[in-house]
Amino acid sequence: MSNELTGEKSIDVLNVSYEGMIESIYNMLGVCITTIRRIENYITNFFIFAIGNKKYDNFTIKEATKLWKEKFTFRKLIKLIEERYEIDDEVKNSLKVFLIQRNKMHMV
Repeated sequence: MSNELTGEKSIDVLNVSYEGMIESIYNMLGVCITTIRRIENYITNFFIFAIGNKKYDNFTIKEATKLWKEKFTFRKLIKLIEERYEIDDEVKNSLKVFLIQRNKMHMV
């Protein structure tokens, strides 16, 4: 019977093998890293054109985004955002914390 039906809050791991637990951990890490990459892409796509660059004027949005991602890092994007826009300290700190945590997850 599933946990939703029994109302239990935790999973009984006594009957789960070591290999099963390792597989679950790897799956969870994979989901985390995939989600981090997706969030990074959303942030990057959102800010690329807000930052602006004359040399991208003749490119489509898709082409300019591809060129940007090939040339610059997420850290560079955050630095440019800070230089060119007045951003709330909480947002600025959130971007920096996201970058730090993202880097830690990639080291796993």
